[in-house]
Amino acid sequence: MFRARNVWEIELMRVFNDECRCWSLMEQTTNIPWFHVSVERMDPSEGLDGRRYLVDDVSTLARIVAEQEDNPYIRCVMVILPPAMHAKCEWGMKRLTDLKEITDSTGALFYEYATDAGTFCNIPESERQTEIELVTTVYNESRDSISRIEEP
Repeated sequence: MFRARNVWEIELMRVFNDECRCWSLMEQTTNIPWFHVSVERMDPSEGLDGRRYLVDDVSTLARIVAEQEDNPYIRCVMVILPPAMHAKCEWGMKRLTDLKEITDSTGALFYEYATDAGTFCNIPESERQTEIELVTTVYNESRDSISRIEEP
């Protein structure tokens, strides 16, 4: 989850848009992976509209992917991994190529993040006690991003 304190709000931005509030700083409050999602849409009146979203959980990313249907607009998804998941002393940002939701025989969920730098899981294989029952692809870059359209 992201948290923003009132003192971090940029008041000037409210003059231009009453629907949104803007902050100069946001805090990530949990030590779980989160996502930076770049999207592009063609707006008939304004042309190409590019935006970036900070997504704090897999279910929200899955909703963004599902909303695309046959008109993809995701440009790129980056996953930001906590230190424990990639054996480093700092957070790491990597391009996400595939995200799988895995359910084991007890009903427990875990996630496998495939990136351009390797595959990471939020539960180490040594700690998994049961058999895998179901694997669901939440995001696949070649299936769900604009890049699949642009490639020859």
